[in-house]
Amino acid sequence: MDELIELQRAANRAREEATEHGYGYSSEAWRPWLDAAEALTAAITAHAAARAEPARRRG
Repeated sequence: MDELIELQRAANRAREEATEHGYGYSSEAWRPWLDAAEALTAAITAHAAARAEPARRRG
């Protein structure tokens, strides 16, 4: 769970970086946020799948 929190914080920081510096909506400005958000989404999906597996076995 700590990993998910850290990934969310990284995504938040990247978003703040993109918006605070007035970079606009260029793909270069938002790339770090997009990468962080994708990593967070993948980690959440893996976490949910891992938690669902034992429930499937109990069926």
